[in-house]
Amino acid sequence: MNLSALLQYSKYVLCIATALGFFLPFLSSAIRPFLLPLLALNVAAAVLRMEFSQIRADLQKVSISIFQPVWLMIVSPAVVLAAIMSGAVPENLHLPLLVFSSAAPMTSTPALALLLRARLAFVLIGLVIGNMLMPLTTPLFIAQALPPGSALDVKVMMLQLLASIGAAIVLGLAARITIGARRVGAWAGQLDAASLVLVSLISIAVMDQGLELTLAYPIQAAQTLIAVVVTGLLLASFGYFIFYKSEKDSRVGAALNSGLPNVGIVLAIIGASATTETIIMVATTQTLVCILPFVFARRAARPQLRTDKGTGA
Repeated sequence: MNLSALLQYSKYVLCIATALGFFLPFLSSAIRPFLLPLLALNVAAAVLRMEFSQIRADLQKVSISIFQPVWLMIVSPAVVLAAIMSGAVPENLHLPLLVFSSAAPMTSTPALALLLRARLAFVLIGLVIGNMLMPLTTPLFIAQALPPGSALDVKVMMLQLLASIGAAIVLGLAARITIGARRVGAWAGQLDAASLVLVSLISIAVMDQGLELTLAYPIQAAQTLIAVVVTGLLLASFGYFIFYKSEKDSRVGAALNSGLPNVGIVLAIIGASATTETIIMVATTQTLVCILPFVFARRAARPQLRTDKGTGA
């Protein structure tokens, strides 16, 4: 079987993985200890798939390349922080929504970008540079919502994110140099399918405690779900329209990067310091993986799969 064919069903695969993790707690709890290594491997896979010639071409378009990470990692969480400071957000949602809005793009966005024919080079710029900035920006925004005496040390969090993401980026670059750009391009479909498998395992792992906490705190779970879906759709829509003058495939990529944050890595880092609402937020964020591809499918350049074979893009 050609593994790249799996990409045609990526949005369904991720939705099924999310459901399995939620309704089969034993499965999500078994994979949960491996969440950070899985996330690091997928960041490395994103770096491995970067086609630097296309990246350089996109970087020459200042409006769609340099501003994208600024939007994702600074402007977007600043908008949410402003909403919090205005009193429009319930206090118990301050930390979850700042984690949500300040995290770098989810590692599933390349697979979804391929499905929706979004510009993969553009998506990878936001994903990789966003992850590079994450140790510097995300802890600072999270600190704004921490209660006095919180056990979470922002400096330690910065160092942990820097170590895990930095190691992933180095691993991805080393793998690309070792394998060679030509082979990476030739194996593009298979590499993307392998990344989809990793993302599916991550989707299962982040659902750990999701069912338990939903049954124990149904009102909080419903409130968090609504807040996450509304915030995700708003940020995705903002991302789409901010880059409206760019090519259509870049706009769809901006929407995916804006509405699908990599909150799993934050959960893996903060561990026992995570609040109930934050754990529920991480679980409910996976619903956006099922929602956004359908919302933006009609706005995509073409609905069919593009594997970019031979380009490494």
